[in-house]
Amino acid sequence: MRRVLAVVFAAGVAGALLAGCGGKAQSSIPLKKVPVEIVPKELPSPPGDPPLTLAEYPQGADRINRAGGRSMVADGRVFEIRRGSTLVGALQISTLLPRADVAKAKQREKLASQMVAGSIQKITVSGVEVVAARTADKIVFVWFGDQLFEVLQMKGVGIDPQSMLKGILDFQKPTGQLSIKSKRK
Repeated sequence: MRRVLAVVFAAGVAGALLAGCGGKAQSSIPLKKVPVEIVPKELPSPPGDPPLTLAEYPQGADRINRAGGRSMVADGRVFEIRRGSTLVGALQISTLLPRADVAKAKQREKLASQMVAGSIQKITVSGVEVVAARTADKIVFVWFGDQLFEVLQMKGVGIDPQSMLKGILDFQKPTGQLSIKSKRK
């Protein structure tokens, strides 16, 4: 399951962003790297359960970054989420090329629609707009920040997707990385 979840997750999201978003990349602007300091090492779990831990899954990043010039992704990382030794989810964080302007709601909607399927709804968690999609076997959350997007995918018995999402967002908000900055001058 570990291999399937992380590899399918990474390839699917990287592949979803192959379509260009208009304009040419501005070569004078350095490409943003994934700010790994926004990834918590642990998330709280219900009493009696082992903590939920996050650790990088390098093979996921390899798949994302192999898309190269066909993708809107500048850099990508995948983190496994485990309850003890059981894989229960994955968090992908990807930065975008400068030509992607996630300050525009239409751009965010377009990108999110390429990453999620199933029953889709917009929710607000910890003051952050999140796209949530549920299928028969998993739940996926997508949200945007400062020239980046994140995808949280979870499946498994006895996990609380909303609590996991809230834990991640509450950890990330103080970093300022979830503030979407306008490209207008």
